[in-house]
Amino acid sequence: MAILAVIFILIPPLNETPLRIVFALPLIFFIPGYAFIAMMFPKRDISNIERFTLSIGFSIAITVFNGFALSLTQWLFRPNSISISLLIITVIFAVLAYPARRRHLEEDQFTFSVHGFIESIRSDDENVPEKDRIPPEIEKALIIALVVSIIIAAGMLVYAKTTQEEEQFTALYILGPEGMAENYPTNAFLEEPITVTVGIENYEKQDVNYILQMQLDGEVLQTLDVTLSDEEKWEKDLTYHPEQMRMGRSKLEYALFKEKVSLNPYSSVNLQITHEYPIEYLQELAEEEEKGSSDILHVLENYDMEQNTSWSFKTNDKNFSGSYVKGEGIFDSQAFVFKLPYEGKLPFYSGQYYEMSQNFRSDKKGTFVLSLFVKDTYKPRIVEINQTQFKQILVNNILVWETAVGGDYNWQHVHLPVILNEGNNLITLRAIQRSNNDVHPVEIIWDEVTILPISELSPYSENGLLELNPPRSEMVPLPISVNTTDFEVEWNGTDIGSGIEYYLVEYSIDGENWQTWLSESNETSATFTGVNGNDYYFRTQAMDGAGNWEIVHDTPDTNTTVDLTEP
Repeated sequence: MAILAVIFILIPPLNETPLRIVFALPLIFFIPGYAFIAMMFPKRDISNIERFTLSIGFSIAITVFNGFALSLTQWLFRPNSISISLLIITVIFAVLAYPARRRHLEEDQFTFSVHGFIESIRSDDENVPEKDRIPPEIEKALIIALVVSIIIAAGMLVYAKTTQEEEQFTALYILGPEGMAENYPTNAFLEEPITVTVGIENYEKQDVNYILQMQLDGEVLQTLDVTLSDEEKWEKDLTYHPEQMRMGRSKLEYALFKEKVSLNPYSSVNLQITHEYPIEYLQELAEEEEKGSSDILHVLENYDMEQNTSWSFKTNDKNFSGSYVKGEGIFDSQAFVFKLPYEGKLPFYSGQYYEMSQNFRSDKKGTFVLSLFVKDTYKPRIVEINQTQFKQILVNNILVWETAVGGDYNWQHVHLPVILNEGNNLITLRAIQRSNNDVHPVEIIWDEVTILPISELSPYSENGLLELNPPRSEMVPLPISVNTTDFEVEWNGTDIGSGIEYYLVEYSIDGENWQTWLSESNETSATFTGVNGNDYYFRTQAMDGAGNWEIVHDTPDTNTTVDLTEP
């Protein structure tokens, strides 16, 4: 019965049914006391009505004592803690009652019977042999103990009520566009502001100087000083203006501090915002660019990491390091490698980072494409809830791209639109580890960081990444010889990502020196005109929509000979 009560009190959806009350009442007002009386009086030495009355009385006393004890612990007086603790107490009494019953003959042991209980209520004379009755002194002492327990329990309740300090707290909340706690904005678009009503209510029993910060992914966007007297309420509309394109989800947080800003806020609420690409807007920009004069390509110095110059480096942990390493690049060239050595749980109160950055100039404000390659060496996939190490890209100190280390242990081709200011701009490549989390040794490799015109933005970019799987193509085998100078050549190809964009088809008369036949063909067949007596070798190379070229075939795909000799 006690186990059923705990199940119906704690486990959804059972705890949402009326049976919760049906089972909870006996657990509080009867079961613990009944188990206690069963332990104290295993024989038939008290009547059913006495046993019933004592069970209720001692259950009330046990529940009150237990609740008072729980209120002094970390678990407090809560449905979960009180129900589980009463179950444990009942089990302890039941276990102790078992050997007490075993010491007596079976016919002398008390057994509960509904019929016997009803009969005992109707009967004025209890059917308990005189020799089995408990002595009047013990019965009197038992009643006195019960009364004293109830008085003490009542006193504890009165004491708890009169000495309880009124709760002191601050209420921090956000409201949607209709002034209700619903319909919060979830998507952010460039140049479309997001407005949320933020409210603070002071119930601290004193005047409090609050500091409210609006933060996006940890970056402080706005700070407000708010002073409120006790029970005073404050509300204000705060607006977030997206000024830079970002990838994926961001946390728009409203952090509240008391008196001064500290590492952890006193209270906070947040929204998860998904930044959306304004595809139509980007397409219009690309079309305008193609109609007008092309933009000056913004070339970063040492963009390919082949020199040991131009980039600046910064870290807040002396154990983090970085260096230019030959043979680590995307094309087996030189690249820059971050080295993060920690293994285990970080014992620090702030996150660690290592970053490289470069200032460069733009001749105008506009939207461009940031393209680069990055990979990390941590092979096991990291479960989402354990993501503690990240690769980040910032433009003008605004986070525009982030992904977890271990999410893809091959090269990733970052390809995303960014907004550059006229004049000076700053690009930052960063590795960061969250504090108080388990981390792993890892190296992060960066290469080929370039700024491209917006017209170069690939429609196959997803979450700021282009797939790197190259396409495959092959020629349809030709016969050993053909008896015509004009003959059909066929080929085909596959690509699991963005699809085939076009083919480069080449031919050779010796199988070694190749010439371009079709440079950007969208077809899969064409008529080739040869010369009688010549051997012709063919090969094809495909490029997909993401700009990935198929590896050049070292050997011909097919070959044939033009032979006009009559059979």
